[in-house]
Amino acid sequence: MAHNSDMLDDALASLRTLAAPAQLAAIDDGVIGGLRTHLHERATARRSLSLACAVAVVVGLGGGAAFPSHAARADATLLAMPASAPSRLLGE
Repeated sequence: MAHNSDMLDDALASLRTLAAPAQLAAIDDGVIGGLRTHLHERATARRSLSLACAVAVVVGLGGGAAFPSHAARADATLLAMPASAPSRLLGE
């Protein structure tokens, strides 16, 4: 077993002495550019989702206030006994 680890150590030592390929020097710009593009797209998506939520809230609240439903006008109290309660159906 010691022989295999010596061979591995020798191989790693020889790789350490070699110069890095020239293509690796240019990879930084591509990676940083890709990250920048990804972060920009992510921020744009977040702004779009926030705008959609704000529009939904405004439309929902505005529509609810401008056009109240018939049920809300007929019975204004929330704690009233519903017409389908068992005691009402059985004639109390």
